[in-house]
Amino acid sequence: MSLADSIIEQAQAHNILLYLKGSQLAYISEEGAFPDQLKGLIRDNKDSIVASLLQQELKKQLEDKASVITVVEKDQFLPLSFAQQGLWFIDKLEGGSSQYNIHAAFRLTGKLNLAAMQNALDTLVERHEVLRTVFIEKYGEACQVIQPALPVEIPVLDLSVHAKDKQQDKVLEFATIEMNKAFDLQSDLMLRAKILVLSQQEHVLLFTMHHIASDGWSQGILISEFVTLYNSSCKKLPNPLPALEIQFSDYAHWQRCYFSDEKIAQQLVFWKNRLAGAPRHHSLPLDRPRKPQQDFNGKIYTWLVEADSMNALKGMAKANNATLFMVLYTALSVVFGRWSQTRDVVIGSPIAGRTHHQVAPLIGYFLNSIVYRSQWSEGESFASLLDQNRKHTLEAYDNQDIPFDALVDKMKTPRELSHSPLFQLMFTLQNHEKSELNLTDLTIQGLIVESSITKYEMQIVAEEFNHGIGFSLTYSTHLFDEQTIQAITDSFNLVLRQIANNADLIIDRIKLSSVKTELSEIKPTQSNTVHGLFEQLAAQKGDDIAITFQTSEISYLQLNARANRLARYLLAQGIKTGETIFVGFENNINCYIALLAILKAGGMYRYYDPSRHESLLNNFENELAGKKILIEPGYMAQIPVSVIIMPEIEQLSGYSDGNIDPVQTQLNGLDSAIGDSINCDSLLSHENACSQINRQQTQMALTTRSSLLILPETAYFCVTQWLAGLTAGAKLVLVGPQHNTAKILVQKAVTHATFTPAILADLSFNDAYKLERIAVTSEPSCTSLLWQWAQSYSVISVLNTGVFSYVSVCSIDSNKSVNLGKVCDTALVKILDYGGAPTPAGAIGDLYIDGIKKEPASSNNDNGLYDTGMKVRQLNDCALELISCDDKGITRNVLELEYVISCQSLVEQVAICNGVVFVRFKVSSIECSIENTDKVSWLKNRIKEILPHYMLPEIYMSVDKMPLLINAEVNRQLLGLQIDYWNNEVKYFPDADFFPAAKSVEVTRKSAPFVLTDQSVKALEILASHHNVSMAMVLAAIFPIALSLHIDSNVVVNAVYGLSADDMGKIFVHNKLEDSKSVDSIVNESLNNIYKTLPYGFVEQQWITNKYNQVHRTNVTKLFDYMLSFKSLKADGEQVSCNDNMDDFSIVLQINNVEPGKFDGIWNFDDNKFDLAAITRLASTLNLLILNIKEQKKLTLMMLKDKLKQETRSKIRLAKRKFMPLKSR
Repeated sequence: MSLADSIIEQAQAHNILLYLKGSQLAYISEEGAFPDQLKGLIRDNKDSIVASLLQQELKKQLEDKASVITVVEKDQFLPLSFAQQGLWFIDKLEGGSSQYNIHAAFRLTGKLNLAAMQNALDTLVERHEVLRTVFIEKYGEACQVIQPALPVEIPVLDLSVHAKDKQQDKVLEFATIEMNKAFDLQSDLMLRAKILVLSQQEHVLLFTMHHIASDGWSQGILISEFVTLYNSSCKKLPNPLPALEIQFSDYAHWQRCYFSDEKIAQQLVFWKNRLAGAPRHHSLPLDRPRKPQQDFNGKIYTWLVEADSMNALKGMAKANNATLFMVLYTALSVVFGRWSQTRDVVIGSPIAGRTHHQVAPLIGYFLNSIVYRSQWSEGESFASLLDQNRKHTLEAYDNQDIPFDALVDKMKTPRELSHSPLFQLMFTLQNHEKSELNLTDLTIQGLIVESSITKYEMQIVAEEFNHGIGFSLTYSTHLFDEQTIQAITDSFNLVLRQIANNADLIIDRIKLSSVKTELSEIKPTQSNTVHGLFEQLAAQKGDDIAITFQTSEISYLQLNARANRLARYLLAQGIKTGETIFVGFENNINCYIALLAILKAGGMYRYYDPSRHESLLNNFENELAGKKILIEPGYMAQIPVSVIIMPEIEQLSGYSDGNIDPVQTQLNGLDSAIGDSINCDSLLSHENACSQINRQQTQMALTTRSSLLILPETAYFCVTQWLAGLTAGAKLVLVGPQHNTAKILVQKAVTHATFTPAILADLSFNDAYKLERIAVTSEPSCTSLLWQWAQSYSVISVLNTGVFSYVSVCSIDSNKSVNLGKVCDTALVKILDYGGAPTPAGAIGDLYIDGIKKEPASSNNDNGLYDTGMKVRQLNDCALELISCDDKGITRNVLELEYVISCQSLVEQVAICNGVVFVRFKVSSIECSIENTDKVSWLKNRIKEILPHYMLPEIYMSVDKMPLLINAEVNRQLLGLQIDYWNNEVKYFPDADFFPAAKSVEVTRKSAPFVLTDQSVKALEILASHHNVSMAMVLAAIFPIALSLHIDSNVVVNAVYGLSADDMGKIFVHNKLEDSKSVDSIVNESLNNIYKTLPYGFVEQQWITNKYNQVHRTNVTKLFDYMLSFKSLKADGEQVSCNDNMDDFSIVLQINNVEPGKFDGIWNFDDNKFDLAAITRLASTLNLLILNIKEQKKLTLMMLKDKLKQETRSKIRLAKRKFMPLKSR
C-alpha cells in the first residue's frame, strides 16, 4: 500500500472523507475531529493523495462501465451462465431428467379465447429469447443457441367425455404426466403449455418450464405478462409491454466477463474461510443408505404453526434484531444438529440473484443459492446462536454475487452423483408478491399439483399467512420414511414453542420430544441373588448332568455340593461380603465350581484365563492392591498379591456341602456379583445379573433339555451365559483352549451356542448340527455369513456391551436387513443426546445402560448410567440401529460400508481400519472357488454399483483370518497397524536386483520327503529349550540361515506359516545376517524378527510386493520365494494350513509333525527352478546346521560356513551352484 493510500485510510478511520472538488483536494469532517498530525501528513503529501484519488475515481468509472450489460451478437455460440452450466451438466450426466421442471396449473372458468392464448404465448416466446434457446455442446464446451420464434404448440385434451367425479382424477393424472416429462435441452422449447377441456365454460391450463430458462421470480413475470398479453389480444389492442433492453444471453455473456477470478477473489476468500472444515454432507439419520446416483423421487409433508406462535416468534426476532428467516433457519439448525449429534450444520437457501437493475424484467435462471453454516458450542444459548447467525446471514448477503456453481468449482468441492454439493438441506422463506390474475371473461384459480420430484434430500419451504406460518417439506422417499419426517417436524414445532417464550434457553437443554422418559428400576426376580437361582434348580435337577468337559462330567447335585465346600473354605481364608476376587482358571469344570463358590461366599469375581490371557492382570494392576486371586494349580499370578490355590477335593472333605445361610453373608440383590474382565470400572449386581439371566433364557429359548456350548471366550463377551444355562436346568458343554468346535457340536449334540462373528467365521458350515438356537454378538461385519446360517438354523443377533448381555436382540432372516434389534428390557436402555436429554424416536443418541454399579474410582459416566460408547437411534419399528462406536473408533461411514460389504455373497467377514477394507472371503462353496485376487476385483465392482463415490474405499485386502481381542472381537487396532508397519518395513528390503526375474514358464511342482535325523531332532529340542521357544519357532529362526548359505547371500526374505494356532501365524521375515556375529546371536535376532513381524501377517504377500515396487520404483513380481509352513498344530488334531497358493513360492518346506522324537515334512518345489538333488542338499545342510549351532553356539557365521565346508568338503559349493534358479538349462 502506498503512503497516499495509507493517509486516506487514516483519514477514514477518523471519519474524515478526502475527495476531489474539480482538481482540488477537499475534505468533510466532524467539527474538531481533525488531528493536527494528520493535517500535516496530508499537507506534505497533497500531490500524491490527489493522484491516488484520481486513480480511484478512474477505476470506479471503468467498473461502472463494465457493470453495464450490453447486447451481444446472437449469430454465434453464446456461453451459458454459471447456474445454467450446472443444470446442463446435471442434465447431461443423468441423460435428461424432470427434476428441474417448473410447473404451474390454473383452473379457468368462463369463455376461453384460444386465439388470444395462442397470440399471448407466441409473443412471450418471441419477447424472451431464453424460452426459445437450445443448449448444445461445441468443441467440448456447452453453449446456447437462440432459435427463431415460431408458433407455440398448445395441445388441447378433451376431458369432457368423463364424468364430473372422474375429471379431477384425470386432471391430476395429466398434470403429473406433464410435470414429470423431461425436456430435451438440445431441441425443445423451454416452455410447454397444455389445455384440458372439462366443459365449454371450464378449462385447466398447464404450464411447464425448465429451470435452465426460468426460476420462481421468472414464473411470476411469465404469468403477469401472459395475463397482460391475453387481455390485450382479447381487446384487439397492440402489445402494451415495453421492449426489453437486454436478453438473458446478454446477461450470461456479461456475467462470464464481469465475474472474473480477480472480481470474485474477495468473496471467494470469505466463502473459503466460512466453509473451511464444513461437513461434506449432513449427518441426519437416514432410513436407507444413499445410492451411487441420487434418487429424486420425493413426497411432500405439510403443517402449520398457528398465528399465536408466529406472532411470538416475530416478537422474539424483533427483540433480538433478527428477521423471521433468521429465527426459523437457526431453529432448523438446532433440530438438525441435535438429531444428528453434531454442532455443525450446513443449510442452503435460494436468493433471487437479481442484484443488477437491468435484469429485473427478464425471464431466466438468475436464482442463486447461499450456503449458511450454523455452529455452536457446548453450553451456548439459542439467543447467542441467533445473534451469530444474524451476523453470518448479513455477511452472506454481502457476498452473494459469486454464483453457486462457480463457488463449487472454486472450492474444488467433489461433485458426487449421490448428493448435491456443499449442502443437501434447503430452507426457503417464501415472500413472492402475489398479483391478482384477471383474465378477460375468465375467473382464474391456481391448482396445487403435488410434485413427486425433489432436488434436495430435504427441502423446507415456509410461507407467512394471516393465520400462521405454513410449512411444506419435500423429502427424498428413498432416504426417509414419512414417520421419520413427522418426528423431525414434531421436534421443530416443539423447539419453536420453547424459543418463542425464552430465547435464552441453552441449546443442549431444549427439548426435542414431549414424551417424558424416566429411569426405571429393574424389577427383582424371585431370588435376589444369582447363586440363589442356581440352588433352586440344583435341588430339582439332582443327578442330571450340569457340566461336561471332554470326558469329565459333573451333576447339579455334585456341582452345588463342591461349590458349597469351596465357599466355606474361602470364608475360612477371610473372604468378606462384597470383596473382589480375581479368578484364574482355564475353561474347565473347576472354573465354574470356583465362580459359584465365590458368589456363595458373598464375593464378586473378575475372571481371566491364565492359559490365554495372563497379561490381562496388568489391566487390573491398580485394582489388585490388597485383593485376592483364586487360581488353579499349575499357574501362579505374575503380580504379587494374595494367592489362593484351588484346593483338591480331599482338602475340602471337612467342610459342609449344604447351602450357606444367606444370613451368614448378609448379601442382597444390590451387592456386586460379576466384574467386567476387560474394563475395570463396571460391575454387575446380583439383581441386574438375575434380570440379565432371565433375558438370555427367554431369547435363547433355554430349557432343561438344552445343551449350551460354553467357549473360552464366552466369559469375556457374555459374562452370565453359563449362569443362564445352569439356572435354566440346561447342560453346559465346555470347550478347551485348543478345540475343534465343529466336532464338539456333533459329538455333544449341542443345541444352543453363542458366537462372535469371528468364531462363527472359523466354524465349518454344516446343516447337520443339532443346533436349535444360535446367538451371534452384534457386528455389521458378517451379514452374509449370518444369512447363510439362518437358512438352516434359528439365528439371533444380540447386543452385548461390557458386563451387559442381551441388551437387544434381532432375529436373522435370510436377505433381510440386520440391525441391533429390539430392546429386551426398556427399563435398561436409555438413548440420550449430548445434553443428557432423551432423544425422540429416530434421532441419533448415545446408548446408556441403567443400573450399572461402578468401582468408586470409575471414570465412566457419573449419572448412574453405563456409557456403551455407541451412538444409536430407534427405528420406526422400534429396533435399534447402530450409528457409530466411539470407543472403537468406528465411524458412521465405516459401519455403513462394512454392512454393505458384509451383505455380499462371497464375503464371510469384513473390518475396515484406516481406510483399508480387510475382507475374509468364504472358501466352502462352489461359487467361492475363484482366487482371492479375483474375489477382490469382483467385490470392488460390486460395491461401486451399490454405494456413492465418496464412500468407496481405495484399498481392499484379502485375509485368511482376522486378529482377535480376548473377547473374540476383531482387533481393529492391530489391523490398522498392518499398513503402517509394511509401508515402513519395505523401505529396508534389498534392492530389486536381489530378487529373481519373472519367467513366463508354466509352473510344475514336485515334492520330496523331509526328515530330520534323530540327532538333529534332539539338537532342535535342546535349542528350543535354550531359547525358551517351541521347536517350530527355533526351526523358523534357523531356516533363513540355511537359505543364506545356499543362495550365498547374507540377506534373506522368506515366509513362515502356522507358528501359532491361536494367532494368524503367517509372517513375512526379512533377515540381514552378519558374518562376524555368533550363530547363537543370529538365531536370537531371527527369533526377534519373527516376534516383531508375527502381529503383522494379516496382509497378502502380493500387496507387500506392490508396496515394495511403489517405494523402490521398480517392478518386482515376487518378494517371497521361500516358505516354511507348519501343519496340524492344534491339540485335537484339527489341521491348520496356509491358504496361500503354493505356486506363489519356489520352495515350500511343509512340516507335518512337530513333536519330540518325530519331526517330518514334505518339500514342495518348482521343478523349473530347482532339481531334487539341490533340495536334498538343502535338507542335508539344514540337518548339519542344527547340529553345529547346538554344539558350538559361539561360532561366528563365517566360522560356521568354513566348518561346514570342511565337513562337506566341496559339497557346499556344489549345492550353492545347483540350488540357484536354473538360468540356462
